[in-house]
Order: sequence, then structure tokens, then C-alpha cells
Amino acid sequence: MDTQQQAFDTLREAFISAPILALWTLDRPTPIEVDASGFATGSALMQKQDDGQWHPVAFRSASMQPAERNYEIYDQEMLAIIEALKDWRNFLEGLPQPFDIIIV
Repeated sequence: MDTQQQAFDTLREAFISAPILALWTLDRPTPIEVDASGFATGSALMQKQDDGQWHPVAFRSASMQPAERNYEIYDQEMLAIIEALKDWRNFLEGLPQPFDIIIV
């Protein structure tokens, strides 16, 4: 029973500790961080919060199709950008200021 309780406590701590998703606010600075790894793409929609820190609002990741894995790295990074923009279009359209796309 101790092992089960320890596993539960570990999971509970992971769910309540950083990075915790922040609530979307239209008027905050909003960059997108993207990356491609050769077999998957991932991105994070970030916003600066009242504490002055950048917090994630949303995450996305997707496996690449076999043909996409053959793309050059710059095309894989572009794929990550395009997919992030498609997924978060509803957040990004109408922002009062431009947003940055950061390739990590």
C-alpha cells in the first residue's frame, strides 16, 4: 500500500506544480514556441502573466507522417509552425499586437 500511496502522491504533485496552464487573455504578449525533432512536431502557446513570467496557455504535439520525416529540417520546422498556426488560429486572429514565432 505504501508504494501505491507514493505513486499517487507523486502524480498529484506533478498535476499541481509548474508548468500549469494559464488562462488565455487577449491583451497579453503572446509568442509561440515550436520545434521539430525528426519524427514529431511540438509547440507551446505562451503568454506573459502578472508575475512577469511566461506561462503556457496550450501545448500541442503530433507525430509526423512517414513522408514528412524525409523533409529537410527547415521544412520540418515550417511544418511545426503551420500546424501551430492552424490549431491556434482562434487565439491569434484579432490580437491587438503582433506575435512572435520562436523556433527552439
